Amino acid sequence: MFGKKLRLSALGATAIVLTVPSLAAADTISITESAPFPSPAAGPCEIHFDSSGIGWVEEITANKIGRYDPATGAITEVPVPTPLSVPGGEAIGTDGGVWFTEVSANKIARLDPGTQQIEEYTIPIPGALGSVQLPTGAAASDAIEAGPDNAMWFTEIGNNAIGRIDLATHAITSYPIPTPLAGPIIVHRGPGSTMIFPEATAGKVGQIDIYTHQFTEYTVPSPASAPQGVTTAEDGTIWFTETGTGNIGQINPETRQVAEWSLAAPANLFLPRPGPLVFGSEGKIYVAEGNLDGGTNIGQFDPVTHAYRDFPIPTPAASPCDLNAHGGSVYFGELLGNRIGRLTIGS
Repeated sequence: MFGKKLRLSALGATAIVLTVPSLAAADTISITESAPFPSPAAGPCEIHFDSSGIGWVEEITANKIGRYDPATGAITEVPVPTPLSVPGGEAIGTDGGVWFTEVSANKIARLDPGTQQIEEYTIPIPGALGSVQLPTGAAASDAIEAGPDNAMWFTEIGNNAIGRIDLATHAITSYPIPTPLAGPIIVHRGPGSTMIFPEATAGKVGQIDIYTHQFTEYTVPSPASAPQGVTTAEDGTIWFTETGTGNIGQINPETRQVAEWSLAAPANLFLPRPGPLVFGSEGKIYVAEGNLDGGTNIGQFDPVTHAYRDFPIPTPAASPCDLNAHGGSVYFGELLGNRIGRLTIGS
């Protein structure tokens, strides 16, 4: 049993450091893995399930989209039309399509789950003479998420903006982030009519209202925090991870108060390097540890007791890339393990 450091901060307030004891959890956790992807070193990352229960996952280094049948374990692959496009973030749209970004190709793409046909849309790049179409990854879009406004929202690291593609017209609009060089790397649904995103290089968590397009930014108290994962709880609070400090944090948008808890046990020689996170079916938060650098664990954080536990992935140095809750389990792509992992929650 060990303590967690809790740091509370509000705009203009002094930080307070408390100690919260870690309590043992009663959940039974097991992790199983799929067979390897057909393509060697495919680089699977996010997995999302369509309305028929089929999982779709981008293969970052294989330049493909994988199709995973959880009933049979079969994995097939659909090549992305643009060579070396580096398919990045992925999400299921309200139109039923599998939407994903192409980091190096400067495009947003849609895969039809039925026909497996892919359509691509180039992201306009703002310039002195107006927007232009570039075939290379100037926007560096790396994440995408469905909004409640019949649109997909995505990050543009190169443009320092949050983008929107309309599902009906396919028109693309970009909204510049107030903080320069913010480093938006992930985007998710936020509370109310907002989308949220980490500003990894600015040490902030950002929020944009999808109707007014107004930005709100929350400064993370810990320096060099490198926020990465973001998600929203049922009560409207925003949760995020700090890859640089090994913390997990919570933001109350109404009060602007920010709380942080350290995920590192005193006996550990290394920080857990928390990345993307997701709420499980039982209300606990699951964290991908070391998602880009040979991580070996999925972490579980209890938002009530603040207890944190690690669960090893069978494949060493699997690098769990991103997490998605589905059917009472938590699924993740293994960037280096070249498999799909499934964490099953029991009691």
